[in-house]
Amino acid sequence: MNNNALSAIIDKLILHLKLENYKGYDPYDALNSYVPYRLLGHKIQVLAIQIQLRNPINLRPILGIKKDYSVKSLGLILQALSQYYQINKREDVLSEMNKLFDLLLEKRIKNQNFSGSYWAVHYPIAWKTWERPKFDPSAVLACVVFEGVFEYYKATNLSKAKDLLIDIGVFLLNNIPITENEFGKCYSYTARKKEIVYNANMYVAESLSKLFYLTKEERYKNEALKCIDFDIHYQRHNGCWGYRLYPETGKEREQIDFHQGFIINSLGESLKYLGIKDKYYESALKKAFNFYLHEQFTDDGRGYWRLPSLYPIDIHNQAVGIWIGSKYNYLSDDTIKHKVEAIVEWTLKHMYNKKKGYFYYQKRRLFINKIDYIRWNQAWMLLGLVNNYVMHYDR
Repeated sequence: MNNNALSAIIDKLILHLKLENYKGYDPYDALNSYVPYRLLGHKIQVLAIQIQLRNPINLRPILGIKKDYSVKSLGLILQALSQYYQINKREDVLSEMNKLFDLLLEKRIKNQNFSGSYWAVHYPIAWKTWERPKFDPSAVLACVVFEGVFEYYKATNLSKAKDLLIDIGVFLLNNIPITENEFGKCYSYTARKKEIVYNANMYVAESLSKLFYLTKEERYKNEALKCIDFDIHYQRHNGCWGYRLYPETGKEREQIDFHQGFIINSLGESLKYLGIKDKYYESALKKAFNFYLHEQFTDDGRGYWRLPSLYPIDIHNQAVGIWIGSKYNYLSDDTIKHKVEAIVEWTLKHMYNKKKGYFYYQKRRLFINKIDYIRWNQAWMLLGLVNNYVMHYDR
């Protein structure tokens, strides 16, 4: 696809987001309903979320679930638009970037429980074994916002953006529980629970690496390297990672999906901004990338839901594949660009509403779930397509 056609799709998606005022539904927002699920017990809460995840009919308006701002989507969209602006310097794009940055400042949590700048999801979540309350501060969410604000700062050089990045670092370093062993350090996913989740830890490494780049303070570099060393120790021989490690048993949760892409990006960004050129780290990055693009996507461009299961084809997997494949294509031979283009073309053919300019949620064997989720679908696809645009531009 040429860049003019790709730019038209990107612009139409941006228009869709603007018309929605950057608000939308989320796959996991079921407990924001007026239905008192919490009074019905934990199992009912889990069931309500799982039903909404699979239901192709959007019952949210009936259940009283309103469209709202997703802080993660705001960070992702800001990141994408800032990258887009760095190439085309369009004033209309800059105007939306400024609006998104102001929204992120407005959405910071204002209480004294934690230091620094931080955010949280706007809905409670219940899983089989535990619950996460509404507005629970998250290291991953802070890091996704960091990514967006970092690209915004690169594009604008505004001092208030740099100040916010430093303040996010305060939150990460002072409030996130840490697991430390002889291999390095692992920062937890949230501020309330100590755990080992590989992609969350590498997200923190990326933010700290970029803070080192901005400030030249060695403490950030030293801490980032401990996180990187921790994750690389647990990388498997084929290049992938499990999702999480349970220290009490030494076992890992087997979940090979889009989280691999998150680790690859954060590792690549960390090495770049730390200025590290070392075969040990570069080999880990290259091995991870090749596993991801070759093993987690079919030749015709479909992303596996979770290896070895192909269905449902999920827009999140498609978007992250486009993003990572476009951004890190230099780590493999030229055939990888054809793989990336296959992912783009398959997604546009099967999961895109040409008339309205937005992307569908999932393609199952017998039907397509066409619900428009702002974070899961649109924000991630915008980031993926912008990076594909950058790949074509850099050729």
